[in-house]
Amino acid sequence: MRIDFIRHGQCNDNAFLRGRSDTGLSFLGQRQMRRTLDDINLPELVVCSPAKRSADLAQSYYLEASSITEVELWDDFQERDFGIWDGLSFEAIQALDSVGLQKYLDQPFNYEISGSETLEAFETRVKKVFRKLLDYGLEKEVDHLVVVTHGGVMRVLLKQVLGLNDFALFQLEMGFASRMSLECIETSPENMMAFAEQLEQLSAQDSGRSVEKPDQYYIKLLELTQCPLKA
Repeated sequence: MRIDFIRHGQCNDNAFLRGRSDTGLSFLGQRQMRRTLDDINLPELVVCSPAKRSADLAQSYYLEASSITEVELWDDFQERDFGIWDGLSFEAIQALDSVGLQKYLDQPFNYEISGSETLEAFETRVKKVFRKLLDYGLEKEVDHLVVVTHGGVMRVLLKQVLGLNDFALFQLEMGFASRMSLECIETSPENMMAFAEQLEQLSAQDSGRSVEKPDQYYIKLLELTQCPLKA
């Protein structure tokens, strides 16, 4: 099963942290999204975050295709909620809480914005909905699906798939209308156990580290591409 995760295009606001604020796409953002969607084959299933910047254009684009009858909206593919700073510009946040802003810039993974969704809760939500998506696609025997979502969601999944740490994610560009393509293969219980045993043997030979048993799915990053239409 191939899953193309696509970040929404440029928005018509100047938010520093755009989480649950429901802004729409700019004209350029719409062009960016169409260019990215044009570059991939028509999927069998389309899932979107319910935010306007993700869902509106995806719905109009795919519902025009004769083979797509529904674009499903999944709440848990929404961006992280940034609390009282959500949707504000950098200047507005600085005026509201300059001390807190500096703490956030210094420790973005540890500082908790008032009223925000914690990073731990956000990552847990994204990982759970991703597993739900894999099971759903398997149940429906889907070979190719598209998920239109947000940069934060895609970074969490990339971190999970590649085993990256938090800081490594800032070394990767995840621009507007960027695409992350994954290949997901279901593995049998027998193969999982055999793979786990091999990993445990290698681990015992190399510093004695323990190795977790592999999941039901083998997931591989196929592509991470950027939209060619820049601001």
